[in-house]
Amino acid sequence: MEKIHCIDRTAMPSPKQMMSLCKARRSNRSFTNKPVPVEYLDMILEAAHRAPTGGNLQQVGFTLIADPAKLRCLVEMAMNVFDRMIKRLPIPLLKPLLRKLMPEAYKSLPFFLSMREAMGKGGDPMLRGAIALILIHTPESDHFGIENSNMAYKTVR
Repeated sequence: MEKIHCIDRTAMPSPKQMMSLCKARRSNRSFTNKPVPVEYLDMILEAAHRAPTGGNLQQVGFTLIADPAKLRCLVEMAMNVFDRMIKRLPIPLLKPLLRKLMPEAYKSLPFFLSMREAMGKGGDPMLRGAIALILIHTPESDHFGIENSNMAYKTVR
């Protein structure tokens, strides 16, 4: 006869403990300018490749960017998008159409403006001085691509 393993409910946190953990959780966004050894980056990517995926299809891909020029280029590309939004959103003739097509953009306008201001002062509000960036991606055909990418992200963060 096969032995059935049960969950030890005494080892599980109480609802009050869970809520306390949820309230105490914080993101850590402190970075160092020290180079990350290549073997560490390889270990991070290996851990990400082992993240579970829907149907265990493992269609999640990773692009590591550690070249400072390429990182700067990505920031500039994103800022160009923000700049276009900053210029277009206030145009009176476009407002009715843009409000219907992109209602969230108007809520994001203060964010776009603060990013532009910080960049203009020489700050790095986007990458915060990070010296490496991992892009996580899935094929368009992956019906659970967003969820699978999120699982990989949670594995490496």
